[in-house]
Amino acid sequence: MKREWVPIWLFCFIVYQTAAQAFELEVYVRQFEHETPIADGKIYAVIDDQNVMLATTNEEGLATIFLTSTNPLTLFIEASPVETKISGFFSWFFYEATKSMVPPLSVLIETVSGFLSTPRIYSGLIYPGTKNYTGEYGRITFQVPYEGMINYLHSALAVHFSSESKPDHCHLVTTVTPEDKSLKDCPHGLSGVKVLMTPPRYEARYYFDVLRRVPPDYCKTDLFINLGTVPMLMRGGALACDLASTLLGVNCTEGISDVTSYFGIDAVDREVTSEDGGVMFLNIPVREEPYKISTYKAGYLFEDIEFVCRPNALVNISPPQGPVGKKILQTPCGWLEPYCPVN
Repeated sequence: MKREWVPIWLFCFIVYQTAAQAFELEVYVRQFEHETPIADGKIYAVIDDQNVMLATTNEEGLATIFLTSTNPLTLFIEASPVETKISGFFSWFFYEATKSMVPPLSVLIETVSGFLSTPRIYSGLIYPGTKNYTGEYGRITFQVPYEGMINYLHSALAVHFSSESKPDHCHLVTTVTPEDKSLKDCPHGLSGVKVLMTPPRYEARYYFDVLRRVPPDYCKTDLFINLGTVPMLMRGGALACDLASTLLGVNCTEGISDVTSYFGIDAVDREVTSEDGGVMFLNIPVREEPYKISTYKAGYLFEDIEFVCRPNALVNISPPQGPVGKKILQTPCGWLEPYCPVN
């Protein structure tokens, strides 16, 4: 073989090997409210603006995907927890049986069935071949809430932030974790972290807290209590305050802290993450270019994550694909720490 052909042969061999190599992605899907695996969840990839089905989860909520392309992509899940399937069957059965006899009952059943349905959940951007996407500390995870929780979120937006969920926008939820914790840990977040979006084109940002006085699952998020219920009580007048006083033994007329402290919540509007690690960005304008999430805490090093905002999408970048903090000896800003942009 002539020497001049050797580089060409090597180049062709490398291209062939790269094309033939399969990159493994492991996906885990669970229900958000009670943290149980979801079977038969259909996992899709958004490739060239087309939705391509890649896999279905097993009884343990797991699925394995093999990709040969290194192009970045987004996954999304369409899942139905067992409660949804059961309620769907009984909803259909009782609706057909009662629609002519007891119309209000059929409406109630339809409402309950709608509450237990689940929305489509999107991942952040995934880069096959650049990192390990398998195992407890590498897999792609989805936490799928009930539609009722999403509807509650939309209502809470108007109360807490004086802004409703806007059409043709998206919402992002992500969780900051230390490198030695995963989704199974309780709590699994890293506290004291500032989370920024670039460009900062969102309407509101909310850091989750935890319910510290609700054993044994004190790491449960404060979403239901803090984001919507407390502001509703504060704006609900005397009747709402009387109800809070009767049920909780607190007096919300003396300050919102009386209500939140009952559940062990630090503050209604945090400036950094709690041990939950969660943060939510609301009403993000749609655009083709990815948004970037950057995280900062003295003594820790983070990698940025990216996501694409699609119309009306809920993006949930859950552990371990969210920002992961690795301890370092020096602060990110070094001797310029007093002038660090996160201070």
